[in-house]
Amino acid sequence: MYEIFIQIIGFLGIALNIISVQFNTHFKIMLFKTLGSLTFVIQYIFLGAWVGMIMDFIGCIRNIIFTHNVQKGKSNKWWVVFFSVFTFVAGVVTIIATWNKSIGYAEKWSTNPSVVLYIAVSISIISIVAKLLTT
Repeated sequence: MYEIFIQIIGFLGIALNIISVQFNTHFKIMLFKTLGSLTFVIQYIFLGAWVGMIMDFIGCIRNIIFTHNVQKGKSNKWWVVFFSVFTFVAGVVTIIATWNKSIGYAEKWSTNPSVVLYIAVSISIISIVAKLLTT
Protein backbone atom coordinates (compact mmCIF):
# COMPACT_ATOMS: atom_id res chain seq x y z
CA MET A 1 0.00 0.00 0.00
CA TYR A 2 2.88 2.36 0.84
CA GLU A 3 4.42 1.87 -2.61
CA ILE A 4 1.09 2.62 -4.30
CA PHE A 5 0.78 5.84 -2.28
CA ILE A 6 4.25 6.92 -3.43
CA GLN A 7 3.40 6.11 -7.06
CA ILE A 8 0.19 8.15 -6.82
CA ILE A 9 2.23 11.12 -5.62
CA GLY A 10 4.55 10.67 -8.63
CA PHE A 11 1.61 10.50 -11.06
CA LEU A 12 0.19 13.66 -9.50
CA GLY A 13 3.55 15.40 -10.08
CA ILE A 14 3.58 14.28 -13.71
CA ALA A 15 -0.02 15.46 -14.16
CA LEU A 16 0.78 18.89 -12.72
CA ASN A 17 3.76 19.26 -15.06
CA ILE A 18 1.65 18.24 -18.07
CA ILE A 19 -1.11 20.66 -17.02
CA SER A 20 1.48 23.46 -16.71
CA VAL A 21 2.09 23.55 -20.47
CA GLN A 22 -1.63 23.94 -21.18
CA PHE A 23 -1.69 27.53 -19.92
CA ASN A 24 -0.73 30.63 -21.86
CA THR A 25 0.45 32.90 -19.04
CA HIS A 26 3.88 32.78 -17.48
CA PHE A 27 2.50 32.87 -13.94
CA LYS A 28 0.17 29.89 -14.39
CA ILE A 29 2.83 27.84 -16.19
CA MET A 30 5.38 28.47 -13.46
CA LEU A 31 2.80 27.92 -10.70
CA PHE A 32 1.93 24.45 -11.96
CA LYS A 33 5.57 23.59 -12.68
CA THR A 34 6.42 24.58 -9.11
CA LEU A 35 3.52 22.56 -7.70
CA GLY A 36 4.67 19.59 -9.79
CA SER A 37 8.20 19.93 -8.46
CA LEU A 38 6.94 20.22 -4.88
CA THR A 39 4.96 17.04 -5.41
CA PHE A 40 8.14 15.30 -6.55
CA VAL A 41 9.94 16.70 -3.49
CA ILE A 42 7.35 14.96 -1.31
CA GLN A 43 7.67 11.76 -3.32
CA TYR A 44 11.47 11.78 -3.06
CA ILE A 45 11.26 12.27 0.70
CA PHE A 46 9.12 9.13 0.97
CA LEU A 47 11.55 7.27 -1.31
CA GLY A 48 14.61 8.48 0.61
CA ALA A 49 16.01 9.93 -2.63
CA TRP A 50 17.65 12.96 -1.09
CA VAL A 51 19.61 14.19 -4.12
CA GLY A 52 16.48 14.22 -6.27
CA MET A 53 14.56 15.95 -3.50
CA ILE A 54 17.19 18.66 -3.16
CA MET A 55 17.42 19.25 -6.91
CA ASP A 56 13.63 19.56 -7.28
CA PHE A 57 13.48 21.84 -4.25
CA ILE A 58 16.12 24.06 -5.85
CA GLY A 59 14.00 23.98 -9.01
CA CYS A 60 11.04 25.25 -6.97
CA ILE A 61 13.13 28.12 -5.63
CA ARG A 62 14.34 28.88 -9.16
CA ASN A 63 10.76 28.96 -10.48
CA ILE A 64 9.65 31.31 -7.70
CA ILE A 65 12.58 33.68 -8.33
CA PHE A 66 12.00 33.69 -12.11
CA THR A 67 8.27 34.30 -11.68
CA HIS A 68 8.89 37.13 -9.23
CA ASN A 69 11.37 38.80 -11.57
CA VAL A 70 9.07 38.48 -14.58
CA GLN A 71 6.20 40.05 -12.62
CA LYS A 72 8.48 42.93 -11.57
CA GLY A 73 9.82 43.34 -15.12
CA LYS A 74 13.37 42.45 -14.05
CA SER A 75 15.88 40.40 -16.01
CA ASN A 76 16.59 36.79 -15.09
CA LYS A 77 19.91 36.75 -16.94
CA TRP A 78 22.16 36.44 -13.87
CA TRP A 79 19.82 34.02 -12.15
CA VAL A 80 19.97 31.77 -15.22
CA VAL A 81 23.77 31.83 -15.04
CA PHE A 82 23.73 31.16 -11.28
CA PHE A 83 21.32 28.23 -11.45
CA SER A 84 23.09 26.77 -14.51
CA VAL A 85 26.47 26.83 -12.76
CA PHE A 86 24.95 25.54 -9.52
CA THR A 87 23.23 22.64 -11.30
CA PHE A 88 26.43 21.78 -13.18
CA VAL A 89 28.50 21.76 -9.98
CA ALA A 90 25.86 19.69 -8.16
CA GLY A 91 25.91 17.20 -11.04
CA VAL A 92 29.70 16.92 -10.97
CA VAL A 93 29.68 16.39 -7.20
CA THR A 94 26.99 13.71 -7.57
CA ILE A 95 29.00 11.93 -10.28
CA ILE A 96 32.15 12.07 -8.15
CA ALA A 97 30.30 10.71 -5.12
CA THR A 98 28.71 7.91 -7.16
CA TRP A 99 32.01 7.01 -8.80
CA ASN A 100 33.67 7.14 -5.40
CA LYS A 101 31.23 4.54 -4.01
CA SER A 102 31.57 2.29 -7.08
CA ILE A 103 35.35 2.30 -6.84
CA GLY A 104 35.10 1.54 -3.12
CA TYR A 105 33.17 -1.62 -3.93
CA ALA A 106 35.84 -2.63 -6.44
CA GLU A 107 38.45 -2.24 -3.70
CA LYS A 108 36.72 -4.94 -1.66
CA TRP A 109 36.67 -7.38 -4.58
CA SER A 110 40.37 -7.15 -5.39
CA THR A 111 42.89 -9.53 -3.83
CA ASN A 112 45.90 -7.66 -5.23
CA PRO A 113 47.37 -5.39 -2.48
CA SER A 114 48.66 -2.87 -5.06
CA VAL A 115 45.20 -2.44 -6.55
CA VAL A 116 43.61 -2.07 -3.12
CA LEU A 117 46.18 0.58 -2.13
CA TYR A 118 45.75 2.47 -5.42
CA ILE A 119 41.95 2.48 -5.08
CA ALA A 120 42.10 3.51 -1.41
CA VAL A 121 44.38 6.49 -2.20
CA SER A 122 42.23 7.47 -5.20
CA ILE A 123 39.08 7.38 -3.09
CA SER A 124 40.70 9.56 -0.44
CA ILE A 125 41.73 12.19 -2.99
CA ILE A 126 38.33 12.17 -4.69
CA SER A 127 36.57 12.43 -1.34
CA ILE A 128 38.65 15.46 -0.39
CA VAL A 129 37.80 17.15 -3.71
CA ALA A 130 34.10 16.32 -3.30
CA LYS A 131 34.07 17.71 0.26
CA LEU A 132 35.80 20.90 -0.88
CA LEU A 133 33.22 21.38 -3.64
CA THR A 134 30.28 20.83 -1.31
CA THR A 135 31.36 23.00 1.64
